[in-house]
Amino acid sequence: MKIGLLELVVILVAPLIVMLITMFVLILVFVTRRTAPATRPAPEPKLEFCPNCNHKLVEVRNFCAECGASIRHGPPSLPAGTELRQ
Repeated sequence: MKIGLLELVVILVAPLIVMLITMFVLILVFVTRRTAPATRPAPEPKLEFCPNCNHKLVEVRNFCAECGASIRHGPPSLPAGTELRQ
């Protein structure tokens, strides 16, 4: 059985081409995975004092124990009985 030059080249080069393409894809996946931005949300800053009445916050809660203002959501609320004047 005689193997021609073209068949010999295909038999020797084809596996090398497949290996190179596989290595390129694996490297591309690795680099893309390493440089992808993190999707984790930034942690909320821990408050030590109520933004409304400056009462020292001892426990992690959603509202101030002294004045009842919201600690975690939005700007501080107005104290009870306070009205906005326009």
